[in-house]
Amino acid sequence: MTNQQSLNNLKSMIPDLHNKDLAGYLSTKKNITPIKAAVTIVIINLSSSIILSIATNTWSATNTERGFITDYPTWAFEFILHPALIYAYFWLQFSIANVFDSILLKEKIVEPLSCIDAVKSCKERMQGRQIVMTAILVAILFGVITVYLFTKSNNESWLTRNDILAWSRGVIYSFIGYALTISLADTLIFYQTLRKIFKGKLSIKIYHPDNVGGVGEIGKFVANEGYIFFVVGLTSITVSVLYDIQSFLTLRDLVSVMYLAIYLLLLPILFVAPIWSLHKSMMASRNSKLKKISEKVSSLTESLIFKIKDQDEREKIISQLQAFNQVRSLITSTPTWPINFSNIREFFGLSIAPLLPTILPLIVSFFTK
Repeated sequence: MTNQQSLNNLKSMIPDLHNKDLAGYLSTKKNITPIKAAVTIVIINLSSSIILSIATNTWSATNTERGFITDYPTWAFEFILHPALIYAYFWLQFSIANVFDSILLKEKIVEPLSCIDAVKSCKERMQGRQIVMTAILVAILFGVITVYLFTKSNNESWLTRNDILAWSRGVIYSFIGYALTISLADTLIFYQTLRKIFKGKLSIKIYHPDNVGGVGEIGKFVANEGYIFFVVGLTSITVSVLYDIQSFLTLRDLVSVMYLAIYLLLLPILFVAPIWSLHKSMMASRNSKLKKISEKVSSLTESLIFKIKDQDEREKIISQLQAFNQVRSLITSTPTWPINFSNIREFFGLSIAPLLPTILPLIVSFFTK
């Protein structure tokens, strides 16, 4: 296969970096955007809630249980959390391809032909049976847990007032569990592939308009995931913790503790570690160039001091040293982060914000004892 054929193969492979499931089909074949998908899940949750609450006479609250019209925690989950997760699920179907198209074909940060195997592996893993089967198992688990929580626990949600409500939500929450699993798996596969690609020889653009050497699409990807993660984390933790602070502080509310544990686990795995890994690769690329300049300058300096006596030759070496100093200044200014510092500050702000509902009650409790 010629280089041109290999390049054409890569060009045809990158747009195909999506899952071969419902989201992959709808987003690539039916042009269903993430916004449309998010709005659809809101409509499904809202319409089914209205119909079922009227049919089971659970529209209004009782003395011990909330009704649909006053069940604000459930509203937050079904009308904010669920749409955010579905948005992420559909958004990943094209955003991963956009990043690879930018850094490999448009900016050529890495020699495209050297990345064919990595991109091929990424595609095979995203479209493999293993990821789908794992997501289905998690979906079943989500469904079972949902039905149990709304039929066997002391939850005050309106969904506990009739088994039909619990089972109806079991189906919807199963799909949410599936979407969450696929999204997490796609993100991990994407970052692992990026790390493989960045181990090659990098061509970081010093004066690129994106201020990060031409890898700005990675920063956009991280920022968008940060926004989604912020919405999911803030909704989950705020609703769970603020609804019953004392249960959380005494660790009796295991759901709230579980949300916090999952959030703290996913934050470093999905964001901090991958960005730090890419930073190290970009730093190593810059340092390797600086090392070559250092070796050349050392050789020229040694010749200038100990070997060269001819004045013309000495002036030539001095000119070369001055040129190398200018090149060194340029290389030193090469970006070593895939996202700029404003994005980093914004990302960590969004990451920490969902933890405030858990931290503030602890602080208040400590000082009011």
